[in-house]
Amino acid sequence: MRNHDIIIILLNGDKERGLNFIYFIFYFLYLIAAQFPLFLLLIIRNMNETHNLFLSLFILSILILIILIFFLKLRIKNKKQPSSNIIINSENLANNTMSEFFSFFLLPFFTFNLNLSNSLSQQLIEISFIFVILTIFLYRSGNLLINPILFMSFNLYKGHSNGANYTILLPKIRTSSSVDSDKEHFIIITNKIVYFYYDTKDYENTLKFLNRTILALISLLVFCTFFTF
Repeated sequence: MRNHDIIIILLNGDKERGLNFIYFIFYFLYLIAAQFPLFLLLIIRNMNETHNLFLSLFILSILILIILIFFLKLRIKNKKQPSSNIIINSENLANNTMSEFFSFFLLPFFTFNLNLSNSLSQQLIEISFIFVILTIFLYRSGNLLINPILFMSFNLYKGHSNGANYTILLPKIRTSSSVDSDKEHFIIITNKIVYFYYDTKDYENTLKFLNRTILALISLLVFCTFFTF
């Protein structure tokens, strides 16, 4: 093997490790955004405390959620198509995700002593430990439906194209029977996530839903920020 080939292999390995790290960070932030119901429960549990860390975390999760949904909206509007057709090779993951959905919320809530009687550093260490562990599971499963908003609005499938694996988001009213492999109906969100729309109505309804969700979350964020200060 020539030195040139070795350098290319090393560079490709570094690129893959870099992408894996970026996706791990993405799933970590995605997990924080998906945990806003947990933070709301913890706010209620500790509502008598003067300084409520979980209110700050709730605001942070809403802010991250707004950014992620806005990114999803921009990518859908961009309509970047994959280079080849994508074929679905799984059942609807939304049918098998209920146990995972609840475990991501109930495990932190009931297993750890997340209350404000602990010191701030202890709370942050516990929360960071929980989130890193859950991010590892999320990274491996790629189950985007742990987010309640996506869970209520989309179906989730796995697919492949030319050796690449994809997570496929479909509008809730669509199943795999609605999907053909024609790349014209797929939109690239990231190099691992794509969105499928059956017709123009699907496309427009999804954008309307995302717009309404962003406005609702911004209103909630303004209210919580005003309440905090």
